[in-house]
Amino acid sequence: MTEKYDEWKNFAFYIPSQRAANLLMLMEKYVNQSIQQYDRIRESKTEIPVKNLPLLFSDCHFYFISINKVSEILYKLYDVTGFEEILNILEVNKEYFKMYNEIRNHYEHIEERTSSLKKEFATPKRYLSDFGNIHNDTYTFGGNSYDISQKSIDTLKKNYGEIIKIIKNHSEHAWRCWNRV
Repeated sequence: MTEKYDEWKNFAFYIPSQRAANLLMLMEKYVNQSIQQYDRIRESKTEIPVKNLPLLFSDCHFYFISINKVSEILYKLYDVTGFEEILNILEVNKEYFKMYNEIRNHYEHIEERTSSLKKEFATPKRYLSDFGNIHNDTYTFGGNSYDISQKSIDTLKKNYGEIIKIIKNHSEHAWRCWNRV
């Protein structure tokens, strides 16, 4: 099992904004849930009895939701703090987060993808022929591919580590300034 984070509380009381501290706590929760789901996916893929397939696909779905929540929280954290470094992380990882938002959105609107008469889904055959498949470290849906490899979780962990550094550096600076008063 992959080690999880327990970082935010180490300096949460030094963060100038309670909202920022709450967002960091929630982000860590979703990062840890992503790690847990990744571990479950990896274990399930090694020995997939047919009866466990629904569980495997549920784990993938929750993995996508958790990574998407991290992205949403990052935007809110940037809005609350104004730290440009957070915006830089979002820009550098734009495609990464977009991918998980897209697949999460497919799952949230699965009934439209499979039975809707809406113009944007005029070819439901595309979705029915690929209603979620796993091949090695790739999840496919509707002809699109989504990464569920070690690289996907490593990217999330790297980004969270960077956020911790950013918050910590800004918090230490604010604390030093506060102590001068």
